[in-house]
Amino acid sequence: MQSNIEIGAKLSRLCNRIFGSNGEVDRLQRLTGGASAQSWYFEYDDIPYIMRREEDENPLSEALSLNHQADIMTAAYNKGLKVPQILGKIEQSDALGHGFIMEYTSGEALPHKIFKTYEDTQFYEDLLQQCAVQLASIHSLPLSETLRHDSPMQMLQNLKQDYQTLGAKLPIFDWAFLTLEQQCPEAGEAVFLHGDFRMGNLMIDEAGISAVLDWELCHVGDAEQDLAYMCAPSWRFGHYENPVGGFGKIDDFINHYESISGCKVDRVRFDFWLIFSTLWWGIVCLRMLDSWRTETERTLERAVIGTRVSEVELDLVLLLEGDAPVSSAVRDWERPQRNLNASGATKASELIRALYEWDEGVIETAKGRDLFEARVAKNALAIVERSAQFGALFVRKQRERMQSIANLSEDNMAQRAASGDCDVINHLRLCALEKTTIDQPHYAAVKVAQRKWQNTPKVKV
Repeated sequence: MQSNIEIGAKLSRLCNRIFGSNGEVDRLQRLTGGASAQSWYFEYDDIPYIMRREEDENPLSEALSLNHQADIMTAAYNKGLKVPQILGKIEQSDALGHGFIMEYTSGEALPHKIFKTYEDTQFYEDLLQQCAVQLASIHSLPLSETLRHDSPMQMLQNLKQDYQTLGAKLPIFDWAFLTLEQQCPEAGEAVFLHGDFRMGNLMIDEAGISAVLDWELCHVGDAEQDLAYMCAPSWRFGHYENPVGGFGKIDDFINHYESISGCKVDRVRFDFWLIFSTLWWGIVCLRMLDSWRTETERTLERAVIGTRVSEVELDLVLLLEGDAPVSSAVRDWERPQRNLNASGATKASELIRALYEWDEGVIETAKGRDLFEARVAKNALAIVERSAQFGALFVRKQRERMQSIANLSEDNMAQRAASGDCDVINHLRLCALEKTTIDQPHYAAVKVAQRKWQNTPKVKV
């Protein structure tokens, strides 16, 4: 791995070539995020820029190369879309891997900061319409033979093959695959798709969208896929009650899109792609974990992202459960309390808590990437502590529930849930609550599920 000093020196030479000058790179800083490729901020001749780079091939199998992305972004920029201008590509002689330099666009991409900064209802009404405008424009871009174009069934089969290759056996995921196979539509009218249009990939300023970022998942397919992807639960960022990116309603979003594009949205296809997109993110989380296990990307962030699978499981239960009656065990479920009264020899959970508190001290003084990684470590330690506290209890309860349901096994659980077996669905509801209690207890869907299942004011999902 190259040091910042090495990268800065090479980047200076790259900028000299691109801009035809003799300046020096200043304020070089790797930005947080960027699970598939690195993003770097820097200044050259006092002008800010962004470098996107990767040292090796992207581990996400669907992802386009950065060179290909640069070509697509240039075409979109020339069509007037909100896309940063590509200023130059990294060549082999630059010894920086693969990637490009693009203009710096002002604004904020982190959803929690956006929601904190902008609280006016009109701002989000305008933002919803702007999202529809950008998607309609993207869908009108010329189709390219270089982009992947699979039918919905082929995409589903590809996703299932990835899942099986990863060796995971998750009954809720299997239930989702069975449902999608039953509901899979025929190939429809093909359009150009962004593939990753969501909060987090939109640069937002006081006027709304200033840039659409991260074009690595572009492909050809149903317009409904892009629309549904924007509404996937994982991209609501704590605002579960607003399915469109955490700030809008689906009906309003679709109405804007239909009015702007002149195209009718098929709501049955939309519903299929909503489940698909939710499941897809769960498989990506598994891939991230696999990249850590195989030492392709041996970072703490990759290992922790793997724990987000439990979020997806809960999201999928809420999407798949239909009107299956809620059992008393689900209705009365409560999160167990931490045991703070240990005595005798040091317990594993106490060592974990000590590390957690030590890391809090690191966070107080860390900056930049170090601060980001310290926060990831804090999250990881909290997950391990909850696992030490509750893991054995939940395993025992799951085993007892399975034994109480006639002829239930790991092999037939998904099939029975897909057929509407209420006992199995309630078991999976509880499994999802238990897993998120360990991995992501503050995930917004936890409260949504409890309100929905425990006869308190209901939330429309």
